[in-house]
Amino acid sequence: MVHLAAPASRETLSSIGILGTCDEDLLVNGEEVALVVVSAFTNFPTVFIRFPLGQTAERGSPELPYCFSSNAHEARRLAMTACIMASAPTCFYSSCRAVFRVSVQVRESQDDENTNRDLMKENTLFQSLQTLGWVRPVALLHQSLLQAVHQTILAKVKSVIVGDFETPFLYSELLDWKDILLVPWLQDLLGSEAFEEQEWDTRLVFYVAECFCLTRMDETFDLVAEYPDSREAVKELRIVLIITNMQTDLAAVLCQSLDRRLNHPGANTSQIIDVYIATIKVLRIIDPSDRLLAVVTEPVRSYLRGRHDTVRCIITSLTNAEAGGDLYEELRRQDAKPLENVTIDSDDEEEPPDFDWQPPPSINRPSFLDTGMRSSSSSGNNGDSDILAMLVSIYGSKE
Repeated sequence: MVHLAAPASRETLSSIGILGTCDEDLLVNGEEVALVVVSAFTNFPTVFIRFPLGQTAERGSPELPYCFSSNAHEARRLAMTACIMASAPTCFYSSCRAVFRVSVQVRESQDDENTNRDLMKENTLFQSLQTLGWVRPVALLHQSLLQAVHQTILAKVKSVIVGDFETPFLYSELLDWKDILLVPWLQDLLGSEAFEEQEWDTRLVFYVAECFCLTRMDETFDLVAEYPDSREAVKELRIVLIITNMQTDLAAVLCQSLDRRLNHPGANTSQIIDVYIATIKVLRIIDPSDRLLAVVTEPVRSYLRGRHDTVRCIITSLTNAEAGGDLYEELRRQDAKPLENVTIDSDDEEEPPDFDWQPPPSINRPSFLDTGMRSSSSSGNNGDSDILAMLVSIYGSKE
């Protein structure tokens, strides 16, 4: 007999496999029982839920027996889990999460003198976890494993890409790291068959893309401000956004960043216009349909509309080669459209865009998420909205 003196909550009983005894009428005050006694070392272990003095089960006995399983091996596994979890400290799950992360770090630092010894300990741990069944889907440590993997990937992504907007193929580098380190580690932890059945490789690809997006979203303003030097980073961001479908999240973060960093009296009007133009170029790489562009740039357009020197700065940029920069070069482009041929969306002021963005529907053609190209037949008015038109539309019309 193994006596577990601590009260066991309903959640604890459920987590260790005692599901059939967790009815409301078997719990003291609807939440806990006084004592759990587990017979863990017989062929068919049994748990007894003991009630406090004065409390009895329906049959009048102060104890209610519960058999874990008719299978001897499964019964022992569940009974051992019950023994451990009923007396486990509150930090048990966080400690297991830390152990998983350290295990990955040991794999990554193979030059360490103690690597072989650590790997032997790791193998023993993995075998024990598989025997106990704690890393199965929806099992005891499955959530801790997911969190540990996600945290490990996020830390690696940040160490590789933060502040680096010019190096190409960073996402490919992270996928290679995933294949070299995380895939073999998880195969050893879960078993090769379980790894394949649970489609872990697909999960890992998504986790890498998601962490990539989250990291870039924290530095979206810098990504825009440094364009075109950040073009490689923007192209890779577009790839991971296709995988994660986090376009609207990016739009919300960028919109807030632009509003906070630009829409205040301390910002120079010409600088605001420069960032505005860079935003247009970046978002047209990420979303050639211009749907995100309409959402993100509306606060900046509204703010520029209220500044007294906006028109003067735009005219100076268009006519002065030294001060014009991007605007002057845009005017000199051979394919720039005359302003009288540009279609202006007159509904922008009355109906500001929202964040419920969806890719434009296609008719017998792949969407831009599949091809990366904007179809002239589906772009509508957006196809006519070049950078000059976007500047003109700040005031809602060409007049």
